Amino acid sequence: MESIRYVWRETSINFWGGRDSPKSARDLHQEARAYEKRGELESAQACYLKALCAAEKAQGMNPSETKMYQTLAEINLDYGCLLEKQRKSAEAGNAYQEAKRYGLDAYQLEPHQPEIQILLQNIGLSYS
Repeated sequence: MESIRYVWRETSINFWGGRDSPKSARDLHQEARAYEKRGELESAQACYLKALCAAEKAQGMNPSETKMYQTLAEINLDYGCLLEKQRKSAEAGNAYQEAKRYGLDAYQLEPHQPEIQILLQNIGLSYS
């Protein structure tokens, strides 16, 4: 069954004639990081926004999944760093607040997961 889904996904065509392969929030996040490393900050910003939209959509479909909150926190944290590089401190502050909120949501669902504790420390929180 998995191979049928793979074939369908690889061969489906979108309205404009290209391949229709929707990217996951994590894929878009990695793409945004790559743009940022190459110094393409505008492209990185656009990709971060797409990643946030994809993650929020996925989180809305499964609101009790810790990984989605963790993903949203990670994307917002990196997006905040990008905005700081662009000297957009008010927007960066908002992104950090969102990262904090999603990180705390993930922590409430699974408080003993080391990845989440490290993420919260990276955001600037300490749970001792």
